[in-house]
Amino acid sequence: MKNQQLLMATVLGVSLLLSACERQSYRERFFAGRPCQAIQFKCLNESQREGDDTITIPENRYQLTSQDMDSIEQRRTERMYAEITQMIEIYYPNFWADKADKDMQMAWVAKVDEITRRYYPRRSRGDLEHAVLIYAIIGSDFEEKPEFDFIVERMQSDAGSNMSLFDIYNWLRFEVLKKDYGDDGTQYNNWSLRGADRGMPAFTRHVPDFDNEWLPDNPNENVWEIYKYTVREGGRENTKRPIK
Repeated sequence: MKNQQLLMATVLGVSLLLSACERQSYRERFFAGRPCQAIQFKCLNESQREGDDTITIPENRYQLTSQDMDSIEQRRTERMYAEITQMIEIYYPNFWADKADKDMQMAWVAKVDEITRRYYPRRSRGDLEHAVLIYAIIGSDFEEKPEFDFIVERMQSDAGSNMSLFDIYNWLRFEVLKKDYGDDGTQYNNWSLRGADRGMPAFTRHVPDFDNEWLPDNPNENVWEIYKYTVREGGRENTKRPIK
């Protein structure tokens, strides 16, 4: 009985083996009827040169011309100006009410930039932003107005130092706009306004004492965060976050 079972298993195994051998492989079925039955690789011309294993790239092949660089810088500047026009609207709603034309807005920012560069030849974007916020309060023609001579003198005395623009802006925001908080929502007090009145008229408003009159931050006054995360850095995924 055992011999019969062994014989039958052997016959079945041989039958399956013969059947598998007669069946086409997947590769044979895949290439059946195709004009190309094998993948051919062809070397690039550079690798077929005798006695030279290196590929030479022309030295100036990817070098940008001065015209290219000027064009890139111009586009970068225009984008910055466009973003700053939006900043002004966030900080001073309806500032552009009589200047709805975008070209006019860009021209105004460009004029402010030209003035700023006279005092701060190496001005940064932050310098320009503070300058724009200042000139939006006192006008871009402030140099022609004697009542603003103290601002011109402060800018001249601290030429090249962006802290002068920061201090002038905070002085104007507190004294002229009557704001109790900075643009980051932090309370104005004798600590945050230290140095802001140097070379400037004395404050006519009471300056709160940091130790005894300190108030918590006011998110409703934090226009800087709105501008930063919706305009200035709004396109960068790593800086996006919801506005409080």
